[in-house]
Amino acid sequence: MSAQVLPRLKAGYAAADITPAPGVTLSGFAARRNQPSVGVHDPLTVHALALEQGDQRVLLLSFDLLAIGEPLVRDIDRVLDASIGNSFPSRVRILSCTHTHSAPATIRLIGCGVEDEGYWQLLVGRTQDAAARAVLSLREARIRCAIESLPGKNFNRRILLKDGSIVMAPHAQELVQRTGPGWDSFVFLRFDEASSGASIAGIIHWAAHPATVCTAFVSGDYPAGLCRALQAKEGVPFMFLQGASGDLSVPFRDMSFDDTRKVVEGIMADLPPLAWREAPEETPMALLSETIALRYQRPLPRQALERMASAMRDISRGEPGDPSDIRILANILNVPPGGTPDPEMLRHIASILAEWAQQAAQGARGTSSAPALEVKVMRIGLIVFAFIAAEVFVETAYAISRHFSRTPFAVVGYCAPLVGYLPTDEALQEGGYESEYAYRFYGHPAAFGKGSEQKLVAVVRRLAAQLGLAWQGSKSEN
Repeated sequence: MSAQVLPRLKAGYAAADITPAPGVTLSGFAARRNQPSVGVHDPLTVHALALEQGDQRVLLLSFDLLAIGEPLVRDIDRVLDASIGNSFPSRVRILSCTHTHSAPATIRLIGCGVEDEGYWQLLVGRTQDAAARAVLSLREARIRCAIESLPGKNFNRRILLKDGSIVMAPHAQELVQRTGPGWDSFVFLRFDEASSGASIAGIIHWAAHPATVCTAFVSGDYPAGLCRALQAKEGVPFMFLQGASGDLSVPFRDMSFDDTRKVVEGIMADLPPLAWREAPEETPMALLSETIALRYQRPLPRQALERMASAMRDISRGEPGDPSDIRILANILNVPPGGTPDPEMLRHIASILAEWAQQAAQGARGTSSAPALEVKVMRIGLIVFAFIAAEVFVETAYAISRHFSRTPFAVVGYCAPLVGYLPTDEALQEGGYESEYAYRFYGHPAAFGKGSEQKLVAVVRRLAAQLGLAWQGSKSEN
């Protein structure tokens, strides 16, 4: 009996400009204090890649945005349902963000940007345009991939000091007990027309927080700059897929555009000529998905929340405040031990915590019903991607991929709708910004409970196994 011949893969790509006009607030840094943006340093883009192989279809959208929340996902799905829903329904769509901290607010973060209805309408319309053009441009394609290891381009920002505290600010080495791992692997894919060899699109996957720039100017940060540099080098438009970088950052000095430029130039200078490897035509494309029910940790009692709301409200009005409350604010602001927080920032962060504590005390988000976490796993060519709608840690990426060593595994965070940080159990135990404070900006009543990250890892591994990846772990592992 002859082997089944797979249909030829088809790929189509399009992009659209999603740069806002000056005046919208930017998301990602409370330090901006919701002040209007004053200009555009470099443009923002939505990239759309449509893939088809027989009855298997995937629409991958990559946005130069911080994150996309559930309300905006509904708006995007509505217009896509009306235009391409018959061929690319919502279950095969993947919305991913580069996580730049210099784009308009497209997810609710208390004190970190104000949602702008006019911008949302522009974004939805441009997304529909890019997606429709990508689908219309589908043609037979071949896939090639390349993987390079570039150490030292990022660092784990969670620093455990010998006193047991977790900090993100640099400290003297003699005070440091442990720093976590980085992520060295750069994964590249490119799709070229099968008949002519003409380029269609490329993908780059790496992991590091794009928080290089904190100004009042719009910017795609280093991911957008890196895509432009790769396009100039390879002659193909690239889209960036952000990895598991919940605790990874790039080295920077003064959070300027010069820092962004140096990040891109440093990567490009050390990146050797890419040794493209063509995927066999018999390699199938497949996508599986699952939704994970998350649970919160036990929230603070109502009385404690009401006390916090009152105390933080007083500090936001310029009153001195209790030293214990000031220490909380200084920790969020990443103030080195013995340092003095900026008074304006102290008041702004206090106003955010006051708003959060009041909402939590009133049960605005509830205490038992946490948002569902969406996970999609796609096998394409020689690569497997895990798309996760959370800010996951690099340790999670290692936990997922370490026993699939025969197949490159790329964990993509910041998919939509984003639920926020999903720390490891160890990080929840140790504390620090991602575990103790970040959930408050997202409006959650508490951090996600222990075991959440382990549940995610088990689901991704199971989906990967269903796609035909050989599991090489021990039977005792989940």
